[in-house]
Amino acid sequence: MFLDPEMTVKHSVTFPDVFSTGSEVDADSAAAQAVLNVTATTNFSATDYAKGWRVIIGRGTAREEEATVLSIQAGISITLDANLTYTHTAVQADVVEVLWAALSEVINKKHYKKIALFLPADWTTGAIEFLGCDTPDGTFLPVVKATDVAVVAIASVAHSKAIGLDGIVMEGIEVIPYLQLRSGVAATEIDQGGDEVSISYVLTR
Repeated sequence: MFLDPEMTVKHSVTFPDVFSTGSEVDADSAAAQAVLNVTATTNFSATDYAKGWRVIIGRGTAREEEATVLSIQAGISITLDANLTYTHTAVQADVVEVLWAALSEVINKKHYKKIALFLPADWTTGAIEFLGCDTPDGTFLPVVKATDVAVVAIASVAHSKAIGLDGIVMEGIEVIPYLQLRSGVAATEIDQGGDEVSISYVLTR
């Protein structure tokens, strides 16, 4: 009897950090204090794990540091959860970028139908939406059910869970060759960044 050595395979996928527009330092912001003066505040958020909550200041410079936002003074400054390590001034014109990790790397499942996910201890509670593509480097689109065009998703789930996909969720993704996982939903994604959260997964034929 022939046994397929790749009937079941195990891999993992991370949620890498990406950078997006935040603002610029527009007035002196001293080290050892938490207030960072910026040109605009619209791209920042004081809501934990929301987009704009985690920032990087002066990326690529000797003054590079990461922080999270505690509160916002609209149009003037952001107050950080911890004091600045470095002084940032308007003369240096440090850029304050949003750090964001809500979309996973690509899962190659083109020879497999079923998938199980294993959430780590550092997973931040949230739903998981599936995006699919017919190539590994194309545009990934939300996977929807043909019956009602609702996005295929796992309901909000906490850390340290093994997820066996069932019913319409499994049926919706079983023939899609390449997948990405979205943390949260499109309108309110949830940041999984900081330490590159890694989800293990098992594929079976």
